[in-house]
Amino acid sequence: MPWQPNVASNGTLLPGKAANKYGLIIPQDFTLPANTTLIPRAPDTRIQTQHIYTLSELIDLAQSSNPTTRVAWNAARDAALAVGITRTAYLPHLSASVVGGYTYQRNNGTHPRLSNAGAIGTGINDALSQAEGISGGLQNRNSGSGEVQTLGMEWLLFDFGKREAIVHATQQAQLASNVLFTAAHQKVIYDVTLAFYTHAAAAARVNLITQAVKNATIVQNAAEMRLKQGQGTLVDVTQARQNTAQAELRLVQAQNTAENTYLELMTAMGISPSTQLSIQNVGNRPLTLSD
Repeated sequence: MPWQPNVASNGTLLPGKAANKYGLIIPQDFTLPANTTLIPRAPDTRIQTQHIYTLSELIDLAQSSNPTTRVAWNAARDAALAVGITRTAYLPHLSASVVGGYTYQRNNGTHPRLSNAGAIGTGINDALSQAEGISGGLQNRNSGSGEVQTLGMEWLLFDFGKREAIVHATQQAQLASNVLFTAAHQKVIYDVTLAFYTHAAAAARVNLITQAVKNATIVQNAAEMRLKQGQGTLVDVTQARQNTAQAELRLVQAQNTAENTYLELMTAMGISPSTQLSIQNVGNRPLTLSD
């Protein structure tokens, strides 16, 4: 029987009574806190809940959602860009450079004395001495800036076939990336198709076993009524109950298998497992001789 414990809204297991009759009772002292660091992936907003998706529509969603196709597309695009980059080797290369500078110089010192002897020279020297005493001496400030601009051009005319070989190698790499891109899409198509039909078979099995449980319940009720009327035996009732219990067990297993196949389908498509969508029922299809 599957274990369906009682959980809180945040996912924490709660001890005590189980959620239904098929669950297990957790001891009162048992605790298992939820991992709050894990953020579940949100459902895909492109999915229409009222729409029934066919296999071709699921494949279209998978090709635009599966990360494998995105990686292959980016690799193919990078390879195509590499071809264009290598072809630029045939063009001339222009280079420009600008060099600038700025200088600042500050000198502290005294003004040179006048050597002429005379009243005028003596008066000027006395005035300079007084100025040095007040301002600490004369100061000189020099600043300047400069800039040099250069422009160069380089054009390789002959390289003995090196550039041609590089371009040819990148073209071959682009071809290989395109092949891998196609193979990635083919793999996604195959995985989605296989998961689709596997889930369809699991869902059909659930429907068949559900009907088998109903039939077994009817047989069990009939056996119990026959026993009450004195027309049946206890062995018939016990066997009918056993068949009903076995059918219920097979139904639970089939439901779990259907959930697993649905998860595999969502994984193959590359969308969130919490996304709920309706899938086309491909059951009850008549088989022909060609099938």
